[in-house]
Amino acid sequence: PGIEGHGCGAGAGRRPAPGWMLEFIIFAICVGHSQLTPVCLKSAPARRHAAGLTIGFARDVPGGFDFSPTLLSSRPMRSLLHMPFDPGSRFIRLMLAEKGLAARLVETPPWAAGSELAPHNPALTIPVLIDEPPTGGEIPISPSFAIADYLEEVYRDPALMPSTSAGRAEARRIGHWFESKFEKEVNRLIVRRRIDGRQQGRKWGEPEPVRDAADALAWHLDYISFLLERRLFLAGDRLSIADLAAAAHFSVNDYFGLIPWSDFPEARAWYQKMKSRPSMQPLLKEKLEGTPPAPHYADLDF
Repeated sequence: PGIEGHGCGAGAGRRPAPGWMLEFIIFAICVGHSQLTPVCLKSAPARRHAAGLTIGFARDVPGGFDFSPTLLSSRPMRSLLHMPFDPGSRFIRLMLAEKGLAARLVETPPWAAGSELAPHNPALTIPVLIDEPPTGGEIPISPSFAIADYLEEVYRDPALMPSTSAGRAEARRIGHWFESKFEKEVNRLIVRRRIDGRQQGRKWGEPEPVRDAADALAWHLDYISFLLERRLFLAGDRLSIADLAAAAHFSVNDYFGLIPWSDFPEARAWYQKMKSRPSMQPLLKEKLEGTPPAPHYADLDF
């Protein structure tokens, strides 16, 4: 049906539309098809220009959206700006997989000139999830734990948080432990220097602090073993975001063969369970260019 006064359909030109009415989109969703089909796209160029809203205006501001019919019909519902070996990115990939949510993976090096991160995350960090929530629109979410909270709130099934408030607090505590403490005390020493395409404070020819990294890893593995002596999973008797965050960080260190699993049987048994999950399989198949994985990296019975 036409909208009166808008130059669209049979009712065009009968009488002027109310001044408050938005004048630039009318779309119909073709049921059973995978794309949006524009039925009528009528805009008021003079009014948009007066307001500074020219074509492509949304691409120039953080969180903006380009009202292009081509863009709307071709844009996937969900994208993840990430890097394959970034632990935080792996954490979100695991969470998406566990919830059965498809996403287009877009490798986005934060250090690259002309990075596409700025419009979506002015902090220039990954991961960034770009989603179309059930309420409509498009939103960028970061950092990783903001993404985790968003996914758990919007896509509740299956739940990846404990059912009690105390359990949820514990899951968040352990997840933050890895995203903050483990990242600072372990990843920063060796892993970050190997996976990032930028210098991480080490001069050319300076040896890696292997002993310091080994000591830090042993301390964290000891703590994880302490938790697992009392629980089936890190935050309780069910899989939670705590396990996914920990598995993501351990997996990157394990790629380089840095983890002494034989010294920590409880942690090893837990990681075997995590490696056996379908959500982990795509991560275990990835390889860092120029650096082969440790022989046991993809082995489920290591």
